[in-house]
Amino acid sequence: MAILLIGTTLLFGQHSETEPPKVPGYLGETSYYVFYSHYWFNMHHFFQQEALTSEVSQKSTIPETVWNQLSDPYKEKLNKVITYYKENLIDKDLRMSDYMSDFKQWVIAQDENGFSSLPDKFKEHLAQLLTVDKIYRDVFWQGHLASNQEILDDNLQLITNTEHHVVDTLSSLTRQRWQIDKIRVDINFFAKSSRRNMRNRPYTSLFPTHVVMNSSGAADTPRGNWLELLYHESSHHLISSVSGFIGGTIKDIEDATGEKAPRSLWHSYLFYFSGKVSQEALKTQGIEGMSRT
Repeated sequence: MAILLIGTTLLFGQHSETEPPKVPGYLGETSYYVFYSHYWFNMHHFFQQEALTSEVSQKSTIPETVWNQLSDPYKEKLNKVITYYKENLIDKDLRMSDYMSDFKQWVIAQDENGFSSLPDKFKEHLAQLLTVDKIYRDVFWQGHLASNQEILDDNLQLITNTEHHVVDTLSSLTRQRWQIDKIRVDINFFAKSSRRNMRNRPYTSLFPTHVVMNSSGAADTPRGNWLELLYHESSHHLISSVSGFIGGTIKDIEDATGEKAPRSLWHSYLFYFSGKVSQEALKTQGIEGMSRT
C-alpha cells in the first residue's frame, strides 16, 4: 500500500518548482501557473476582436466617447489596421491556424518596447502594428493592462488556495499526469472570438499547454467563474478526443460495440470534471452557487 501511494504521488502530484525567467509581460505565478500580460499579444487580439466585431455586427469594441476624442490621423491609422485584419487575418483561427500559432509563439517572446528584427513571414503584419504602436500604447494599453492585472489580483489567492487539490483530483480522475512545467497563461483584454461565436472566450493550445484568458466582459461573473475557466482550459492536456484514459476508453467502447459516441463526448467529460472539481474547491473557500455564464 505504501509503495502504491508513493507511486501515485509521483505520477499525479509532481510539478516543476523551477522559477521561470521574468520574460516580457510577466505578472506573477503560483505553483502550477505563470501569468503574463504581453503588450504586443494584447494589441494583436485587440485588432482581431475589433475587426471581427466590425465585420460581423457592424459595431465597435471602442467606446464612442473614446473614438470621438481621437484625432483624424489617429482614426485613419486605426481604420487601416482594422481593414488589414479584416482582409487578411479574421478568418485565421487564433488557436488552430498555423500562422496564428507561429505568430503567437514568436510575439510573446519579444521585448514589449519594440522588435529587434521582423521575420519575413510576419513582416507585413508587424508593419501594420508598428504604425499604431503609439496610439494603442497611449489610448488603450493602460486600461487593458489594468484590467488584466485586476482579474489576476482578484483570483490569485483563490488559485493558490485551490490549485493543488484541483490538479491532484483531475489527474486522478483522468489517470493522466499533469504537465511538469508550469503552464503559461497569457491574460489578454480580449481572447478568442469567431464569426460563429463572438463570445470572447479563453482558448488553449497544447505541447506545451498554453492558455489565453480574457479579462474583458463577464470574465469573472459570478465569483469563481474565471478560475473555473482557467482550470478547464489548462486541463485540456489531460483529456483529448482519442488519446489518454478518457478518450481511449471512449474509442475502445466504440470499437467493441460498433456504436458511435456523441460528437465531442470527451469534451463533455472535461467540462464535467473541471466544473465539478472547481465547484468543490471553491466551496472550501466559501464560494457556492458558481455557474457558467
